[in-house]
Amino acid sequence: MEGIRAKIEQVKLLIEEIRSQLNPLLNNTNKMDKQVQLDAVVKMADKFDKISTEVPTEIRTLKFKLIKEIDQFKEAETLYQELQNTLSPFLNSKEKIEKRQKIKPSSNNGTRKQFGVKVKDLLKANLIQPNTTIVKEVNGQEYEALITPNGKIKLIHNSTTTTHNSLSLAAKEIMERPINGWTWWEIQEGLTRRNLDYYRQKLISNGK
Repeated sequence: MEGIRAKIEQVKLLIEEIRSQLNPLLNNTNKMDKQVQLDAVVKMADKFDKISTEVPTEIRTLKFKLIKEIDQFKEAETLYQELQNTLSPFLNSKEKIEKRQKIKPSSNNGTRKQFGVKVKDLLKANLIQPNTTIVKEVNGQEYEALITPNGKIKLIHNSTTTTHNSLSLAAKEIMERPINGWTWWEIQEGLTRRNLDYYRQKLISNGK
């Protein structure tokens, strides 16, 4: 039993260490502050896009820096939930209810806002090419769409061709419910399929 008690003490210390690292990223005020900053930067960048002028390097760098920081808030929420699920068998019913109440579900209707990253940003960075086919297999049925040179999504579904401004809207038409198009749609590379969020993350990491 002493061995088990010693391990419990180690787990306690580890949990406290994890909490101390996650707590700043679980602060909704900090997250909102970053989002306000990013919204302002995105609006600035869009103004340059509208007049077909190259976005200044410092603005693009700041944009992707903020995107990366905001993504960390979402990742922290996921990790915290994983921690709660891991500890759940050791909590009584009252504690479980209290823990769940502390984590408020995001009101994004099943889709995750991608904080200013657009498909045309991937095109500009040459991470994907114009007229790339994106695919998704659902219950044995293969769906396809085309990324146009201006970053729109051209979808042929139910014998009808429609053009969408985002990956999520194109996916929603197929699934008939809100869905995160970045993680839903995929690109075939040889024998490998990668979702569009893979290229989005590369863009953010490169800070192009």
